[in-house]
Amino acid sequence: MHRDDDGRTKSYHNAAAYTIWKPYGEAFGRVNVVGRVDMSRAQSHGEYVTGPAVGVVPVRFYYGLRRMLVSMPKVMSTVFSLGDRDSIFVGKLPEPISLLLYLRARKLKATFIALVVSEPNQLYRALVPGLAGRLLAGVFSSIMRSCLRNSSAAIYVTQSWLQQLYPVRAGVPTMGYNNIDMDGLLVDRPRRHPSAQEHEFRLVSVGTMETSYKRFDQLLVVLSKLRRQGFSVALTLVGDGRERGGLEARASELGIREHVTFTGHMEHADEVRSVLDEADVFVMASAVEGLPRALIEAMARALPAVSTRAGGVEELLDDDDLVDIGDVEALTRRIARLLADPHEYDRTSTENLSRLRDLAELTTEARLITFLKGVAGSRSSPGSKA
Repeated sequence: MHRDDDGRTKSYHNAAAYTIWKPYGEAFGRVNVVGRVDMSRAQSHGEYVTGPAVGVVPVRFYYGLRRMLVSMPKVMSTVFSLGDRDSIFVGKLPEPISLLLYLRARKLKATFIALVVSEPNQLYRALVPGLAGRLLAGVFSSIMRSCLRNSSAAIYVTQSWLQQLYPVRAGVPTMGYNNIDMDGLLVDRPRRHPSAQEHEFRLVSVGTMETSYKRFDQLLVVLSKLRRQGFSVALTLVGDGRERGGLEARASELGIREHVTFTGHMEHADEVRSVLDEADVFVMASAVEGLPRALIEAMARALPAVSTRAGGVEELLDDDDLVDIGDVEALTRRIARLLADPHEYDRTSTENLSRLRDLAELTTEARLITFLKGVAGSRSSPGSKA
């Protein structure tokens, strides 16, 4: 997170936006979001985190493993001073600060609700190369299983995948819920293959460029291969971050720079939807995911989609539309099939939209608030607080 010129807290990632935490504020009366806030310079980009019933508790900002280790004593000091036995702690696992919140809740014998958003085995192997990544993956996987066994409740972004890997104790309340607002997102009808001969196909992918786990560099290779095969195709990458300069250089090396659009950060959801509506196929080469928000939004716009088998993606897409992580050749072949085969394109669009209509019934804000109030009501006493 960071501050804007008016001193209000914003986040580049919409997973920390006010709309995500608003239901918690409504359920508990008040929620304070604990997170890293970069105080070094004011930035206008991003979405507001704070709002009615939602505040922020900043901890020392860090980026990367080394700085995390250096900053951890001060982060721990802040986290371990928070709350009391009547507090409800909510942790987004497997994030390190959320693991500290879990430890704080355990010490206080307070309620801890686990938000399970990704799989640490995939995450740390993708972010940290070699033996160190494998060790971290094993350690954090074990820690997360312990957290889930001792949580008061759990909310998973998937409907079954993460639940099977990281179960709770028998009788502990759980729900599968992704925090995407479906209101106005779903389109009315599927797409039809743009069979006009002069049409230039446009691929699109959305995600942060702060780290490399989205594997946008592989999508550049895919685009290069498709163009060499004779397809008139371009690529739009939505997002920004430290990796962007290297990606632009890589596009130039491959001779496709003029066919790649880097939009940078997009402030509003309507801007992203507009880009999705102008595209023909959504593509994702990620090495790690939970249940990817960008893919869900693309499917809701009836876009055919191709993805790696990262996280809970298999709950969303047919097996035909999934490839192994790192398999650039398979990713290229599946996209080529969609571009070349109108029947396959139309069928995939229809099925994606149908799946998202079913998913929308499970993602209402009212359903989340009811669940949270139930958890709070099962242990609350007069004067309890979030």
